[in-house]
Amino acid sequence: MSGTAVAENSLRTGAKAINLTVNTTGDSVLLSEALDTRLKGKYFTSNTMAILFGVGLNLYGSDGDGTDMSLMGGVRSYQGSGDFATFFGGSISYADLESLGNVTEIAFLGEFGGEYFFHRQFSVEGSLRAGYASADFGPVTVTNLGTFGGQISLNYYF
Repeated sequence: MSGTAVAENSLRTGAKAINLTVNTTGDSVLLSEALDTRLKGKYFTSNTMAILFGVGLNLYGSDGDGTDMSLMGGVRSYQGSGDFATFFGGSISYADLESLGNVTEIAFLGEFGGEYFFHRQFSVEGSLRAGYASADFGPVTVTNLGTFGGQISLNYYF
């Protein structure tokens, strides 16, 4: 019997996962990540390639203002299939944030990171991101080209 335990993971064609980001750092231009609750998921088209998608919606009551919504999509390529697998990929996201006075935002990001499986259905991932983001505040547009910090996320595979 080996001294190291290897958990069977879910990096295989047809696997699906729900993702929850527990920590985000980086530039404030990505307002949708700071203000919007986004449910993200992934679907594996092969053992090493996943399609990413996400949707977010915040409805504000009588003491808030407006509705925030966001959409995101992307792809990710995994470089291994063990308990720890590195990956790289890219995504595009769009957000309409009425709570800040009709701010719209678009971002094109590349990422590099790794995912570690604690169990076949549970993993934690971390990534570093870079790219382009633009937020339109009406009379002022804020853009950023560069690094956007990182994320730590939890995944549930089913």
